[in-house]
Amino acid sequence: MSKNIDDILNVLGKQAGFKLSRKEAFDTNCCTQCGKEATKFHDALSKKEYEITGFCQECQDDFFGKEDE
Repeated sequence: MSKNIDDILNVLGKQAGFKLSRKEAFDTNCCTQCGKEATKFHDALSKKEYEITGFCQECQDDFFGKEDE
């Protein structure tokens, strides 16, 4: 991702009250939103979503809604 886009996302994340920047989250395998560990995901799509947003599985479920199992 380009530095400019990453900078914009970090500013928006701070405004939204996120705990970590994307770089901090990715460096520590944690969630941008809640700051908790982000290493276990339901599937490959959820893992890919982490690579985009930095959201752990729990925050993804809260944001997008949890799929019926």
